[in-house]
Amino acid sequence: MLRYGGQFSDDWNYRVYGKYADRDGNRSVLGFDTADDWQSARLGLRLDKGAPGDDQLTIISEFQDGKLGQTVFNRTLTPPFETLVNGEEQSQGAFAMVSWDRTLANGSGIRLQAYYDHSEREAFLYEQLTVDTLDLDFQHDIQVNDRHTVVWGLGYRYTSDEMINGFSQGLNPAEDTQSWVSAFIQDEIALPL
Repeated sequence: MLRYGGQFSDDWNYRVYGKYADRDGNRSVLGFDTADDWQSARLGLRLDKGAPGDDQLTIISEFQDGKLGQTVFNRTLTPPFETLVNGEEQSQGAFAMVSWDRTLANGSGIRLQAYYDHSEREAFLYEQLTVDTLDLDFQHDIQVNDRHTVVWGLGYRYTSDEMINGFSQGLNPAEDTQSWVSAFIQDEIALPL
């Protein structure tokens, strides 16, 4: 892993990083080599803005690419109907997150965060799987007094997935989208000792 960081100015910090991994395959209990070797590479960037007492802004983004070997059972329509084969799975993806925090009077605060993730996989048993996720969160901390805090928040998540089905593996339906809305409230009171 390689990482490097620094400052653009008094209130802007940055960090870039990269990571590569390469793992050999294993041996089965029967003594033959399996095809479960894998390689992966990641490249990321993080930016932070803000000094103590100011608004805090964080931006994180990462890209990844990988290859995963696998020994799988391949099903066919003719005898023996199932054979052991070596396959390979490719994966690529990226995500980005933006988070903003503001401190209000009396120790109260608000936080807003947005997150997006995109991933693609191509495998031996199916053609392709693509998944997109969007996540939004809002949180408000209310400092009532020294011993009493109320926290409430709202959330929204959207996912979309699509699979190009293979002969022996697939999704039905091959495309789907889902949405969730959430809310919470928490009341915390510290009792005097």
